[in-house]
Amino acid sequence: MRRTFVVVLSLLACVMPAVGAAAPFGRTSSERTQRITVTETAGVPRTGYPVEVAIRYESDAVENPADLRLLRLLRVSGEERTSVPFQVLSVDHPNLTNQYNPKPHTFARIAFLADVPANGQAVYEIADAGPAAERSERVLSVTGEGVGKTIDTGSVTFELHPTSGQLRAYNPKFAGEDRLIFNQGNQDRAVHWNPDVFAPPAGWGHTRGWATAIPFGSDTNESDAGPDPYHYREWTGPVLHRLTRWGRMQGSPEVDASVSYTFFAGAPFALVSSGADFRAGKQVQAVRNCEFVFSRKQHTHGVWIDGAGVLHTVPLADPEDEDNTLGLIKKLPADTPCIGLANEEGGYGMALVMMGTINSNRFTGATGAEQSHFYFLDYGAAGRGSPANFTYFCRAVAYRENYTATYVPEGSRFATKYWIVVFPLGASEENRYDALKQWYRVLSNPLIVTAD
Repeated sequence: MRRTFVVVLSLLACVMPAVGAAAPFGRTSSERTQRITVTETAGVPRTGYPVEVAIRYESDAVENPADLRLLRLLRVSGEERTSVPFQVLSVDHPNLTNQYNPKPHTFARIAFLADVPANGQAVYEIADAGPAAERSERVLSVTGEGVGKTIDTGSVTFELHPTSGQLRAYNPKFAGEDRLIFNQGNQDRAVHWNPDVFAPPAGWGHTRGWATAIPFGSDTNESDAGPDPYHYREWTGPVLHRLTRWGRMQGSPEVDASVSYTFFAGAPFALVSSGADFRAGKQVQAVRNCEFVFSRKQHTHGVWIDGAGVLHTVPLADPEDEDNTLGLIKKLPADTPCIGLANEEGGYGMALVMMGTINSNRFTGATGAEQSHFYFLDYGAAGRGSPANFTYFCRAVAYRENYTATYVPEGSRFATKYWIVVFPLGASEENRYDALKQWYRVLSNPLIVTAD
């Protein structure tokens, strides 16, 4: 079963072959998606911007799902049609009919990179024939084994931890060879730590603590897999690499956690979604998400954009004594739309651009979320000057001062979705964060995608 799944995906992920094979749609009159329209509303032109959409067709029009690789995705410009590479992510056959579709439909989810003018539209057609797509200049390189892949998007290299699959490092290639990490005990640990739950007497439980990876489709039982098991699934092709993982929270088995990363060809950003679902009520000291931890001195400033669109920065170290750790540096509202770290000496930074947050409970409507906030912290408990100290930012979603106990009821869900963007810094104080401001404008205003 697993072998079949891998083979099909490897075929569907290919760039379209040359013209000559039979058209996949047996009948030109078959009911199917023919046009995809992409609209830009932020006033910023998009070049090579990722789009993900489901296309539909009558199930009996395509005998073999692998034949979808014979389709063409054509960008329309007046009378011209230009073939564009795309990647098939999934094919689903609900086998359902109703008054709107008298014949069963099959749905294929595809991804491609769109070029859209500012405040304008781009139109793409699904066709049976046409010229093969030329190889894109935006190349996605994925290397490594298991969950510990290294993804080179062209402008940024992202590394995933070989044990947990959490983000382990990033390298802003536009700024040199700097590799931003959290090194503790001579080991490069994950820089993305959560979602997490703190529920003594168990220690902190983080998704970075997941230890035994079980591939999707495997017959391995969690009880037989090893310590802190979790499941994972991957998609790799010319447009994107996606890793999705899910499992029980380390130290809190009544909490289901999940984390998904999507990396795109040519892009300095990645899409992240995560969640923590409480299958039973639980006393906790904290529930958190959006935590990114780096060794001290890797970044010089915290940076954020507030709800009014104003950018702020704060130093992450004592300028008079760099070995003096500062503790809590700054608290911010939980709905801060953009937060990150920058190295003003190195000329780069990373930030989260928030897409959405859900704190909900399907049974009571009340999650137990309280005193939610973002914060920057300079951690120094390992001792003055110790390389084991670190700097981080995080969002507490269920918390009381001094880790006083609180209670999260059964059915609570804490979920969030955001972009990680790696950006260059300008040379002058006036333009230092212009790139981040522009990416914030772009990423917080996603393209509108419609398909017929």
